Amino acid sequence: MNLTWTRIVEWVKWLDRLIDPPPKPRPQPERKPMAVLVGPGKRHFDCYRKILADLNDYEVDVLTNIPDPQVAGPLLVRIRAFRRDTIVQIAPLLDLDVEQELRRCNVFRLPSVTTRLH
Repeated sequence: MNLTWTRIVEWVKWLDRLIDPPPKPRPQPERKPMAVLVGPGKRHFDCYRKILADLNDYEVDVLTNIPDPQVAGPLLVRIRAFRRDTIVQIAPLLDLDVEQELRRCNVFRLPSVTTRLH
């Protein structure tokens, strides 16, 4: 081959690499370990306490604003049941003693047996 053909062939190879470059090997990212679950933080406790405080406020509102026991009774039963269910479900997730939390919030296991409305 003469010099012209050699230059044309090299130019075509160069043009081919320019148009469609060969893929560069990319380094594989280092695998990170699985996330480690940590215990509940202060934010979780604050949310838990806020839920219980809101339920207390709702109970006070029902007791102060609804004088009729026939209307207030079912609302109070629902609020107290929701408080009990909240403590039973969330306290173990926060590593709290469920029985102690129930006593602290004056919640009884069987509200119909141990408490009366009005």
